[in-house]
Amino acid sequence: MWLSNKLSKINPGLAIGVGPCTVSAVRSIPVIERTCSERYPHTPIIYGGPLASIPGLEWFFFEHLHASAVIPGDAELILADLLTVFQSKENRHIEGVVFDTTQKFIPNTIADLDSLPFPARDLFCLKYYFPSIKRNLFVFPFATMICSRGCPYDCGFCSSSTIRNQIHTKRSLENISEEIRMLTRDMGTKSIVFYDDSFFSNGSSVNEEVVEFSRMIESVSPNVVWQIELRPDMASFLSKSTIEIMCRAGCRQINLGIEKGTEKGLRSIGKKLSPDQTVEACRRIGAVPKLRLTGTFILGGPGETYDEAIETIEFSKRLNLLFAHFHPLEIYPGTKLYQRKFGSDMQTWLKRTIDEPTFVGSLIYEDCLNESDLIELIQGAYRTFYRRKGWIKLAKKLLGSHFKDVNSVAYSWGEGLSRW
Repeated sequence: MWLSNKLSKINPGLAIGVGPCTVSAVRSIPVIERTCSERYPHTPIIYGGPLASIPGLEWFFFEHLHASAVIPGDAELILADLLTVFQSKENRHIEGVVFDTTQKFIPNTIADLDSLPFPARDLFCLKYYFPSIKRNLFVFPFATMICSRGCPYDCGFCSSSTIRNQIHTKRSLENISEEIRMLTRDMGTKSIVFYDDSFFSNGSSVNEEVVEFSRMIESVSPNVVWQIELRPDMASFLSKSTIEIMCRAGCRQINLGIEKGTEKGLRSIGKKLSPDQTVEACRRIGAVPKLRLTGTFILGGPGETYDEAIETIEFSKRLNLLFAHFHPLEIYPGTKLYQRKFGSDMQTWLKRTIDEPTFVGSLIYEDCLNESDLIELIQGAYRTFYRRKGWIKLAKKLLGSHFKDVNSVAYSWGEGLSRW
């Protein structure tokens, strides 16, 4: 009813775009489709996003979601051509657009990301958007930026490389600097979250690249504060001087995709790094007083026992992290772990995803540990991580006057899962 009322105030024009289509939205996308089709029966519906880029899911979009067209991968340039065709009511083939199940999803990739316009932030009321408590630098207004697409790695649990054919493309520093200048000069932005998973991915040149990136930001906007994502192996290569340059240029938080605390656990999910690299990265970054560290962790996976999951939780407490995120291992189409569980059987995966709701919105990888085991482990991880004296001391030091509010939220994280 809410969606129908919202749509009654909108004139879709040439087409309706639905996306990004993700695993966590599998149960809601059909509702969107039905509501849009009922209100605008003659308006084409176009889909895009991660799920729309996975070969083998064509039937889902055309048989279940009644798609008029799907654009796999990078869609910006092709979408303009498709809308022109809809406007002229021509019936012709467009390279990169899938119109029915006889065609296969082959992700489009835009090689020159600098050619794309910056996000139309003026269309949103940005004052209503805030980062999560774990990414909040408490400096506003804030903005998010993405400086690359794709991933050069091939971790067994992640579909990032699949949805772009393992093609990793980066924007130029000149183009990035233009967007930062626009954000800070025209919109008054004072803090930026860079959301790239793998902007820095070459260990032999990572120090030079990070220094160049940091100095670019400092020259364009010396007063802005920012945070980035890094793989622990890349972070472990950073020298003390590089980290200090980042901090002087306004970097205040580094978010690490740690995932596991054991060699065996990392191998089981296909993440090619070591716990030693994580320890070294956290030691070096933690030595710089103004820098905050966060880490993500995955519990469960092929052959992982209860005691091994506990090892990862205990590992998280030794890393000088201000925030830790604990998640169960989820199953995404297009990954090696998906192949291990389902092979090419997409329909069984979809039925189970729709019929077996979980507390994360997607199917959980169950092996030695089942879903209830993992809920218990995650709840315990949050409780023991955020109620330690060591964390409270670190949080008071780094958060200052914001500690009280953050602590009340952190205290509740372990309790929240008890509702499931």
